[in-house]
Amino acid sequence: LGYWPSMHQRPLLQCCKELNSEPWHDEELQPLRDSLESNCNQIGGEVVRNSAFISNNMIVEQENERTFYGSWKTLVLYDAMLGGSQEISAMFPAILNSIQPFISNITFVKLSKLTPGSRILPHTGPTNCALRTHFTVYHSGGAQIRVGGEWRAWQTCKAFTFDSSFEHEVIHDGPDERIVLIVDSWRDHTPDADRKSYCTDNT
Repeated sequence: LGYWPSMHQRPLLQCCKELNSEPWHDEELQPLRDSLESNCNQIGGEVVRNSAFISNNMIVEQENERTFYGSWKTLVLYDAMLGGSQEISAMFPAILNSIQPFISNITFVKLSKLTPGSRILPHTGPTNCALRTHFTVYHSGGAQIRVGGEWRAWQTCKAFTFDSSFEHEVIHDGPDERIVLIVDSWRDHTPDADRKSYCTDNT
């Protein structure tokens, strides 16, 4: 297996060697998940009210070559390297207010929409120095994600956090679109040098 303690973990760009390796993180970032879940109705209302804007401005996910059928599109709401926009702030105040207490550690926020019948093939993310939180805005059932060796299903108004440097894949056999809010955050003990290095590598 080389350096990595798990056969499922292969970060593409960056490795923080001192961090523990586990696919799911049910304790870390709990305050962020609580904040999102407690504002579920407001966040869902924003997504419904701005559905036309979302549909018109979503782009095919850059990892979409891994989707061999179906559709996976995203809309960026916040990028730490670029900042936010006044237009987005005005349209999605509940989302931005929910993440504001944690903004110093957040690198990226986007809405993700996956259509029924889609499958995202197994892949790994760029770094183990950050964690990915999925907050489910809407999911009527039938979609699930595997991270490492464990499958989980999305539930509307619930959030979970995982290390995207572990191999993960998605299958959507449900009847409706799955809409999630994705929040990428630095891990608590990620050194500043690793944060700066990652930002430099991705400019």
